[in-house]
Amino acid sequence: MVNELGLFRRADLGSNGTVAVACTAEGNDHKGVQIEVRDNASNGFHGSGKGLIEYRISSFDTLTSAVDACFYLTLHVDNDKVKKSPFQHTLPLTVGPVTVDPETPAYLPSSSPIEAWPDTTPMVHDSFRVLEGIMIRESWDAGIPGKIWDSALVMLAFLKNLAQQGKHHMLQGHVVDLSAGTGLLGLYVGSHGGSLVEKVTITELQEAIPLILDNMSLNKRYCDRVKVKPLLWGDTEQATEVGKADVIVASDVLYEAEFFEDLAKSLADLAKPSTRVYIGYKRRGLDVEEEERFWSLCRHHHFAITLINETNPELVPRLGQEINVQIYCLTPLKASTPSIQ
Repeated sequence: MVNELGLFRRADLGSNGTVAVACTAEGNDHKGVQIEVRDNASNGFHGSGKGLIEYRISSFDTLTSAVDACFYLTLHVDNDKVKKSPFQHTLPLTVGPVTVDPETPAYLPSSSPIEAWPDTTPMVHDSFRVLEGIMIRESWDAGIPGKIWDSALVMLAFLKNLAQQGKHHMLQGHVVDLSAGTGLLGLYVGSHGGSLVEKVTITELQEAIPLILDNMSLNKRYCDRVKVKPLLWGDTEQATEVGKADVIVASDVLYEAEFFEDLAKSLADLAKPSTRVYIGYKRRGLDVEEEERFWSLCRHHHFAITLINETNPELVPRLGQEINVQIYCLTPLKASTPSIQ
């Protein structure tokens, strides 16, 4: 259990140093699967960033026992036991696939630590994040593009709010997920963006595209209108290949001031007079002067800037307020004054 930077913060564990964990079955073949979590003192996290949960599959129906049937386990903080704490927004972790072999003899519950298990014990699981029905594999080895950052979570909830509040005109036509990292936002728009979304283009550096393609393969049923293209900020030729956007979504793209000119240029290259740009931003290493420099560059490229947290706070998810993520809307100055109505 770590924060978005991969660091364990012992202080967050609170006075008793314990976080309870639960698990549920997920996936197309999980119906009829019953998970039993062993209730003992060792389950969860205890004064450490590493924890454990012991479970067993107590029953499954005949379909689940088919040779090619599988399901996934989603591990999450037990909200019944963890009320208001720094961990109430902890991302669930999904592992699998898990298959059930009815010919394998059942094992009695064991209190033996993992280190004491036989070497032949199969322990092959991939780990994923499943958010709004989108399955995402992160890759911490890939650096900044390889994981889901806080702003992406807030932007995801923001896009969901647009649909729930009937703001479909704010997400339509050609949607570009700029510097998408794992591809979460673009895949979500491709699956839940509504009938007004014609196509989605996910962009990233060339070396980061394999992870996005991998995540597209995990969500094939949502990818009919989703494409992936390389885009280095400031590269006009690559921006031309992406094409003009009706909507641009971006999260946590403001982290290195030296790239601000190129980022602002790419926004201008992708925009047309009616384009809306939504940027999720969480302050980390930049100071106010550096932030203002970026917004000044955007104004130089003839963008009007609106802070949605102030103009339309009802569209900003509560999570954004709690973890200090701001959502900006940029529109070309030649367009009419931006409106959320």
